Formats: sequence, structure tokens, C-alpha cells
Amino acid sequence: MVFHLAANPDVRAGSGKTNLINKLKRNPKELEILSDGTQRKPYLYIDDCIDGMLFALEHCHERVNVLNLGSDSSTDVTSIAAMLVDAMGLTGVKFSYTGGERGLKGDVPQVRFDITKMKNLGWKPKYTSDEAIRKTVQKAVAGQSSTLSSWPEIKRGDEKWH
Repeated sequence: MVFHLAANPDVRAGSGKTNLINKLKRNPKELEILSDGTQRKPYLYIDDCIDGMLFALEHCHERVNVLNLGSDSSTDVTSIAAMLVDAMGLTGVKFSYTGGERGLKGDVPQVRFDITKMKNLGWKPKYTSDEAIRKTVQKAVAGQSSTLSSWPEIKRGDEKWH
């Protein structure tokens, strides 16, 4: 299974979310964005990711399946920054762009996956890319994180996963 970028509210030191939050806490008037802000990627909320994996397990009966799990929509870096500013209750924040269309070394300006196979099986994500990012940012700012212990118990045959 190939995954889009999973949006997870887990807040850990060194993550992109934490770095941006800390930058805004240090300087709530300006946010440095390490790109030109136009990079666009499809984000999938972590709950949709888990749901999609379980759906695929139940609906794919071939021995080998190659599936893309993700969203039809995408979100650009400037929109993510604006959602973060909004979630933190800040106003008048200036975005300072310090990179080109690729952003960080090795990054790509656009990411797209074809999720037709999953949709043909009857699955689609509950959240759009923007909704996944907004939900993730709001929880990250509030200091909420997902933990493995909050996931439902999953049974398949004699196996039990948590």
C-alpha cells in the first residue's frame, strides 16, 4: 500500500508542526516559510489512513495488491501556514518566503497519487486534504495527540491488533 502524507496531530519535538508552532510563539508577527509556499501535496488524516488500511484488508482478496491510499485533493504550504496562524488565534502575521518552488532539498513542488483502485473498492477518505490539515493543526496547537492506546482493538481471523 502506498500512502499519501498522513496528517497526524501527534506533537513531537522536531516535527514540522512543532517547528512552525515554536517559530510563531517566538515571533507572532512573522513566519519564515522555507519555500515559495506553492508546494502542493495531498494530505490524509490519520483516522482516514487507518480506516483505509482496514477497508483494504477486508475488501482485497488477491494475494498481492498494490493500492494508493490518499486524498483526491491537495493543500499548499501557504494554506497550511494560514491554518496554523488561524488556529493559534494570531492576526497580521507576515509570511517570509525563503526558498524556491522546491522548498527544502529533495522536496518536490507537486505530489499526486491515483486512488482510483481504492475508490472502486468503495472507499474514500472522510476528510479532504484541507480538512485533514485544519483538524491536525487545531489539535497540535491545543496540545492534543493521538496515541496507540486510543485506537480501537482490531480483529481479523485469529489475529488481534492494537
